[in-house]
Amino acid sequence: MKKIALLSNIAVFFFVIACGGGGGTSSSDTTYPRFTSEDDTIVQYAFSSSINASLSGDATGAISDSTIEVSVPHGTEVTALIAEFVSNSSRVEVNGVVQQSGMSANDFTSPVVYVVTAESGDTRSYTVSVTRAASTEKAITAFSLDGNEGTIDEDEGTIQVDLPARTSVTALTASFSTTGSSVAVGETVQQSGVTQNDFSSPLVY
Repeated sequence: MKKIALLSNIAVFFFVIACGGGGGTSSSDTTYPRFTSEDDTIVQYAFSSSINASLSGDATGAISDSTIEVSVPHGTEVTALIAEFVSNSSRVEVNGVVQQSGMSANDFTSPVVYVVTAESGDTRSYTVSVTRAASTEKAITAFSLDGNEGTIDEDEGTIQVDLPARTSVTALTASFSTTGSSVAVGETVQQSGVTQNDFSSPLVY
């Protein structure tokens, strides 16, 4: 039997959108001042882990002009998030539905538009975009060469595949599963079940 050792070293690069400033909640009994009848602004916006079970921590929105951007942890379920917000307006709506801070759930799979109405009747729209942070997972969870299963050693960062005698190793196709966003050998991105490589010597994934 031929033994082929592979080094597993997957690097996943990710970007996390950092949000800061301009956030808060209005779920307490705190009374916020009303200014004039022209007020049609959202002054604070956030998602709290205390009322959103899938959140691993509070997420504060960054408010800029008519946009609000919020970054949430990777595993957050965004289809029914409940926002806490502060507004000095008379009414806040999403798709014609009046919003209540800390109670109204919305699907943030795509941007959600909040329409804020002042006592004078003037309106202003805010587009809220929720971005999930990239996963930090970067492991190969299964690996085989031309149907021959490999043995993965996570501690050593190696994968060993036993091949039948006389197998040519210069153009083998690997099939693999990964928790990362991409897998590469050198600068070549690998496609499971498609990309061929020369395994005459160990390869670094």
